[in-house]
Amino acid sequence: MPACDFTRRDLLRWTAYAAAAAGSTTLLDPARALAATDSQGSGPVTPVNLELVTLAEDRAVITWYTGRAGTDDGLGRMVPADADGEVRYGTNPNRLNRVAHDITGHTPYHYVELTDLEPGQTYYYQARSNGKLAAPTAFTLIAGNAVGTTDRGLGTT
Repeated sequence: MPACDFTRRDLLRWTAYAAAAAGSTTLLDPARALAATDSQGSGPVTPVNLELVTLAEDRAVITWYTGRAGTDDGLGRMVPADADGEVRYGTNPNRLNRVAHDITGHTPYHYVELTDLEPGQTYYYQARSNGKLAAPTAFTLIAGNAVGTTDRGLGTT
């Protein structure tokens, strides 16, 4: 089987481009989404689903979604809202002195790549849409091991 040079990072990058190009309509009910957006005008946005999706020795990719607060796209999600995206990060949580911006500009689907990270260093970050902090995706640990892993080194005897 031939090798595929298309990585998860490429998939996320092209998905962000496609989402930005598609605009802020929903496939389920475009009229309802447009009406909700029009009734809200340029009202408040809510950035949610913040995730660190890729972590390598010298780079990281962070994604999140921005929706129009108080709207519903018909599937229980907020109507997409175009917003700027930025991530402030650094090695001290009280001094996030580096900034990276969304590669697609104003979009509801944010994709930010942090580059030139120092291997072995701990970094802290905050993602924002229109200056408002993005809420992280809830993370729940499930008892047991991931496929192909062992308990060795995890404090078990």
